[in-house]
Amino acid sequence: MAVARHWAHLGDHYLVWDSDMILLDNLHLFHGAQVVVHPGGFANLPYGRTYRRLFGREWELFEDGSSFVAHHMVVNKAYMCEMIDQLSSDSPSDPNSWIYNIVRNAGYTRAELKLGFSEYATYISWVMQNHPGTQHVVPSKRWEREPRYARSYLELRHEWYGWEPCCPTWWQLWNARWIDRLAYVGYEAGHIPMCKLHDSEHAITYGL
Repeated sequence: MAVARHWAHLGDHYLVWDSDMILLDNLHLFHGAQVVVHPGGFANLPYGRTYRRLFGREWELFEDGSSFVAHHMVVNKAYMCEMIDQLSSDSPSDPNSWIYNIVRNAGYTRAELKLGFSEYATYISWVMQNHPGTQHVVPSKRWEREPRYARSYLELRHEWYGWEPCCPTWWQLWNARWIDRLAYVGYEAGHIPMCKLHDSEHAITYGL
């Protein structure tokens, strides 16, 4: 979020993209002059609670009840700075006051803080309410957090070949692109104990 304030060479718009998402097809970022927004995210209630505490309004959801936490977004730099200024209104002289404001309102326990705030849900909701008409919401979901059958597929591979890193395979990506018709797919979820994702012996392999 703060990059909008501190990187002088940043363009008027910039793309935030979760590094565990793999692009499979052409993805339109603009619809005319409007920024494209994707629905289909998990509607994590603490995100909405934190938004309500910060801005006194309800967060925005898609018509099917899903959120706009789609693991990427195009940010209007001026709008992001405007939102940060609003979050800093209690202590405008402190450049970090907006951060403390978010942390204070995200929750009071470790469990609350773990899933208490989303930059995606917050920014997209704020722009919808403060700059209506500047976003174009696509009519249906074209992404997933994990490939279909990811867990079953991993279990079979581990059974056949023994342990190996649970990295994306050509079959999973081909299936996601041509069968499921997805524009992008993630590898944030879908891991199983046999992946040994958090084992220290595989830290270098997974880059963790």
